[in-house]
Amino acid sequence: MFLKLFTIAMISGSILMPIVADTIQPRYAVDHYAKFLPDSAKHRVFIWHFVAEQIAKKPILGYGFAASRNFEIKEQDFVKYNQWR
Repeated sequence: MFLKLFTIAMISGSILMPIVADTIQPRYAVDHYAKFLPDSAKHRVFIWHFVAEQIAKKPILGYGFAASRNFEIKEQDFVKYNQWR
């Protein structure tokens, strides 16, 4: 019984995560809800949002292995961080 529920939860979560990640506005989420995260982890919210957008564009076949090198990124999508040491 537990294994069936766990399997259903994992499959449902895998299907719903791109939808949830696409609805999150990354800058708002980082400023309001992710203050406790270290700066090295906050960028993941932006990555998840970008990936969710790409999944929504091609949900069945996708883009293929190592396709991230071929994505065109707009300048406003970059996160400027000038406080590195």
